[in-house]
Amino acid sequence: MPVRVAVGVIATGLSVGVAATLVTELLHLIQHLAYGYTDETFLLGVEHADPLRRVLAPTLGLGLAGLAWMWLRRRRLPQVSEACGPKARRLPLGRTTADALLQILAVGTGASIGRERAPRQIGAALASVLSSVLGIGRDTRRRLVIAGAGAGLAVVYNVPLSGVIFGAEVLAGGFGLSGLAIFVPVSLVAVAVSWPVLGMNSVYQLPAGDLDATTLIWALAAAPLCALVGAGFDRLVRWCGRWRPQPTWRLPVATALAGLAVGVAAIWWPSLPGNGKGIVQLGLAGGATALTFALLLVLKPVATAVTAGSGVDGGFLTPALGTGAALGAAVAMAGLSAGQNWPVATFTLIAAVGVLAATQRAPWFAAVFGWELARPSIAMLGVLVVVAWGTALIARRLPWTAQAAPKAEPKQ
Repeated sequence: MPVRVAVGVIATGLSVGVAATLVTELLHLIQHLAYGYTDETFLLGVEHADPLRRVLAPTLGLGLAGLAWMWLRRRRLPQVSEACGPKARRLPLGRTTADALLQILAVGTGASIGRERAPRQIGAALASVLSSVLGIGRDTRRRLVIAGAGAGLAVVYNVPLSGVIFGAEVLAGGFGLSGLAIFVPVSLVAVAVSWPVLGMNSVYQLPAGDLDATTLIWALAAAPLCALVGAGFDRLVRWCGRWRPQPTWRLPVATALAGLAVGVAAIWWPSLPGNGKGIVQLGLAGGATALTFALLLVLKPVATAVTAGSGVDGGFLTPALGTGAALGAAVAMAGLSAGQNWPVATFTLIAAVGVLAATQRAPWFAAVFGWELARPSIAMLGVLVVVAWGTALIARRLPWTAQAAPKAEPKQ
């Protein structure tokens, strides 16, 4: 590896690690201020907030973000996908960071959208700027930008392997050795930088348990269900995306109304606001009835599609996970009500990975991402790989999924 490339790899890893850590801390601060809690999780914070606060937080937060986006979008902002493409377009650090911070404001105040796009944008922009400063060629610059985007994702969820695979499978479109030689060290350095502040714990805690016949049967049965749910999620997001307003006065009005809708729904379903983490936590804990999870299975994709369609930018990874978690938990809780001893947490994780694989068309990433988020056994990783690949293959053959799914980011 040439010296300037090695310097770029180390500098990208360090800078993305610091930036993504700061973004994560900013998100937590906004959540605490918006919902008035301190040491609790976001789900508990929303649950303990009074109804008025549940409504006002997303309404005001998304309205303010919409006002700022109305100004920011008067000039087109290049997308991460363009910087990762063959032309390796440069990303403006200032405007890209501003857009990412507005996403954090929206998610922190309760927008039903993923938070992972913001650190990916900042990571890609930092890599783009560093590559230009170091005079790195276009092909290597493209790999560094992909590595920076993957590392941003890796830091906020403490998933270093997933950051590498996301870069390779989703952004680069393959697992070439020349790319992996850059993706791996950048992701590892970035995540290691975040550990003193964000810690080394997994995002979710999965109860210990051995794989049994019920789990294996559910893994096979879940694939077609997850494919259908994922395809419906995609179709709904694409349809609502057609109505995204231009940067006029309609944009802040639309985002505020989307926040109002999510806030009103949060009075009855406090796990609905945010990126979907609350639904996954609720499912892993078996903390609601089968009917509640069935309603969340419908409400989460609807809320995400409405939010994105109003003009709010953000990711779709964790909303898809939350939707899948609702599916798995609904089935497991229904089984428990019928006298079956079905493991709710395992059903939840399997379905979450399946729906993510269907929406992203990235089975390797979906399986490893789900595994790193909860860190179950290696045997469970094998089950998740089977579910992810089975779901992705079925989803590709569904007649209404001929168009590309909404991947890392929607088009403006």
